[in-house]
Amino acid sequence: MTTHKSLTGRAHQGGSALDVATALLAFRHDVLPASAGPRTPAEGCELDFLRAPRRPASRVALVGARGFDGFNTALVVRGATPHDL
Repeated sequence: MTTHKSLTGRAHQGGSALDVATALLAFRHDVLPASAGPRTPAEGCELDFLRAPRRPASRVALVGARGFDGFNTALVVRGATPHDL
């Protein structure tokens, strides 16, 4: 799991597009960016926050977004493999 929000700040209506672009660029460059968030997750949190960049184990990403007006969305994207091209 990775996040870039602390680096980009609140992008308002553009935030979701920025999240999708980040996922697609990670697939294109075959590297997941390190999380720019807290270094120590909350006690009991079992999520695998990336502390350093690494190669993706899968070509599928779930991009989630939520907004102040109560909207919640999720988009599943799949990166192309050489076979797909």
